[in-house]
Amino acid sequence: MIVLLLACRDPALDPVRGALAAYERGRVALDEGRIDEAVTAFADARAHDPSSPLLLLWEGKALAARGDLAAAEGRASEAIAREPRLGLAWYQRAAWRARMGQLDGSASDLAAAFQLGATGPLEAAADPDFSAHLGNPALAGILPPTPLVLDARGPEGAVFVGSEVELLLSVAAAPPLAYGLRREGTDPGCLRLDRVVEERHAEAHAVVSVMHLRARATRACAGAIGPFRADSSLPVQATSVSDALSLRVEAPQSFAGGQVATFPSAIPVPSVLADPDGAWATGRLGDWVYAIGRADQVATLDGAAPELGLELREESTTRAAGGAWRREGRSTIQVDGRDFVVE
Repeated sequence: MIVLLLACRDPALDPVRGALAAYERGRVALDEGRIDEAVTAFADARAHDPSSPLLLLWEGKALAARGDLAAAEGRASEAIAREPRLGLAWYQRAAWRARMGQLDGSASDLAAAFQLGATGPLEAAADPDFSAHLGNPALAGILPPTPLVLDARGPEGAVFVGSEVELLLSVAAAPPLAYGLRREGTDPGCLRLDRVVEERHAEAHAVVSVMHLRARATRACAGAIGPFRADSSLPVQATSVSDALSLRVEAPQSFAGGQVATFPSAIPVPSVLADPDGAWATGRLGDWVYAIGRADQVATLDGAAPELGLELREESTTRAAGGAWRREGRSTIQVDGRDFVVE
């Protein structure tokens, strides 16, 4: 403690203290929308610590907020000259160049930022600085057409009436995106969805979820199911549509018929339904009501068993479980004696 007190009184540390104080003033002013004050504060911080590339980037951020994109780009270029392996500097310059319409330069800067691990393609595609330019030829080889990528796979060949059918929907998304899943196209009328299990794992700059849609074949049919669609509205609008999956359910010639089943158009996504703190969450998704939370507790709807089981797994560990019920009007979900009302 005595050493720390002496260090705080060391005049040699005055520039560091001055830079830190000015940086804090700049952050507060920028957060509160006092842009000119933020520009002045970050310039003051740089005067105290002129060797810092990060202070250059913060000043550039304030200048960009004021609309001076050329000056912001210049600050990022200075930071790159001082620290060429600072991926954040390449990323910020890419963003300022994209805003100015300099997409060829933005693409090369993004490639450098990816190589240095500052971000990843899906994450960058969700950034409003780049999302407006997705599909532009200059960025086509650098960014995906959407920050949300959906792939669907179904059974190979025919399945028999009564057997379990598993459909796999794989979604790779930028970390901030929350999305919904829907089935489009005509319902073949021969699958009853019983369970939705989501296996989710985090990669460096993306979250990958594999949705196991486990259904039961209830009657003979031939055709297709899907396509499936993933939609996100926050922080940016994004859509990805998979191909339709061919489906053939066979039955013995003596089979007299079978129950006609419906496959829901809205598909519950357990990670969206689960409370991040592990508490129970309840709500409505289309004509389904749901409860999902701790896997060691049982949720029922007015004492009834769930029509559709939900389970969220992270890194192969069950994090939350629950159920969904097709119900109209006011519904009461009971979890270990506690009632949750879903309007």
